[in-house]
Amino acid sequence: MLNLVLAASLNQLWSMMNGIQIGSHMTLLGISFPANTNVFMVFFVQIANFDLLPTDIVYPWFFTLPESVTHSANFATTGYESIYVAENLGTIFVMMHFYLLAYIFAGVFYILGKKWQVCAKVSAKLNAALFWNGLLRLFMEAYLEFSLAVILNLWYIEFDHENGAVLYQSICTLLYAIILFGLPVFVVKFYKRNLDKLDETEFKEKYGSVYEGLRLNERDEDENEIRENSLFYPAFFLMRRLIFSVIAIFMESLIVFQLAVLFACTITSIIYLIWFQPFESKFANRMEVLNDITTLLLLYLLMTFTPWVDDSELRFKLGYVFIGVMSTNIATHFFFLAKDTYR
Repeated sequence: MLNLVLAASLNQLWSMMNGIQIGSHMTLLGISFPANTNVFMVFFVQIANFDLLPTDIVYPWFFTLPESVTHSANFATTGYESIYVAENLGTIFVMMHFYLLAYIFAGVFYILGKKWQVCAKVSAKLNAALFWNGLLRLFMEAYLEFSLAVILNLWYIEFDHENGAVLYQSICTLLYAIILFGLPVFVVKFYKRNLDKLDETEFKEKYGSVYEGLRLNERDEDENEIRENSLFYPAFFLMRRLIFSVIAIFMESLIVFQLAVLFACTITSIIYLIWFQPFESKFANRMEVLNDITTLLLLYLLMTFTPWVDDSELRFKLGYVFIGVMSTNIATHFFFLAKDTYR
C-alpha cells in the first residue's frame, strides 16, 4: 500500500484526499451521527488532516498547555478535543515550524553566499525548494484543517494567561489567521494579474502548484477567459472549506442552514466542473465530479441522522450506507492509483 502511494501521481493523491476531506469532517456539524459512522469517520479525519506524527508525545518536550475546554461534543468526538491551534493542527503545526527554520537557514546561507561560493550554491537550492510551491501546496491541501484550527483558537483566544505556551499559541493563531483569510484573496488577485505568465517555467517553479493540472494552455481567442474560468477552481476550493469551518464552528444549532449551505456549495461545484471542465485531462474532471457526487450523497444521508428521523435502528443501518458510499469513493481512487502505477 505504501509503495502504491509513493509511486502514484501526486495529482491523483490530492484528488483522493480532497474527496474525503469534507465528508470525513461532516461529524463536526450539529448532527448526531450513529456510533458505527463515528468510529469510521475518526479514522479518516486523521488521514484527511495529514496528522501522521504522534504530536501528543512530542509536544510535552517543548511546551505544556493547560487543560482545554471543548468546543462541542461533536468536535470532541471527531478529534478536536482542544481549542489550541497546536493540538488541533498536529503534524501541520510541526511542518510549519520546520518551514520557518528552513527559511531562517535560507536567509543565513544567502548572507554567507555573498562571501563563499559553496554557501551561495546551498542558498540557491534552498530558495528553489522553499519559494513558494511547497508551502502553497501545503496550505492548499491542508486548508480545511488549517481553517478549523485557526478559527477555533481565534474564538477562544487569550493573551493574559500566565502560561507562556498559551501566549505563543495566541501569537501563532493571529499570524496563521492572516494567512488563512489572505490566501483566497492572494489566489484570486495574484494569479489573475499574472495570467500571461502562467506558462513561464520560472513562474511555474515558484507558484505553479496552485494551478497544476488546470486547463490553461488552449490557444484561441478566449484564452484569458479560459484561464480565469479554470482559476476559479482553486479559489472556490479554498472558500468552500472556509465556509464549512465557519458554519461548523458558529452555527451548530442551525442544522437546516448548515445543510442548505453545503448543498449549495456542492451543487455549484458540480455545475462548474461539468460546464467549464477546468482540468486538462478528462479523467481529472470526472474524478472531481465523482468526489462532489459522493459529497452530495453523503449530505442526503446526513438528513436521515437528524431528529427528522426518530428511528435509531434505521439511522444505525443507514450509517453503514454512509460508510459504504465513502468507502466506494476511496476504493475507486485506489483502483485508478493502482492502474496508473502498474500499467
